[in-house]
Amino acid sequence: MRTDGSDVLDSARRTDREKATVRDIDFHALFGALPSPYMILDRDLAYVEANAAYCRTVERTRDELIGRGLFEMFPNPDEGGRLLRASLDRVLATGEPDSIA
Repeated sequence: MRTDGSDVLDSARRTDREKATVRDIDFHALFGALPSPYMILDRDLAYVEANAAYCRTVERTRDELIGRGLFEMFPNPDEGGRLLRASLDRVLATGEPDSIA
């Protein structure tokens, strides 16, 4: 460890570079390019965003999804749909992650 203060300066410079890197990332482009399917829902379970992989998986366009409710687009009264609804309701009620089999 150096005692002349240069180690603190090096750390500060590294932190500034890391911040600049994160600030410069186009998160919208990154989200859209992810190879796995992802979507973002609001508290009403309406689509806010969906990446290309998700759209391919559900065979819907982004424009068909955005602003529409998840269960409006995919009404699914079977057991899987009920489990998903219950899980999402728990997340909204508690703010905690929830998993289903």
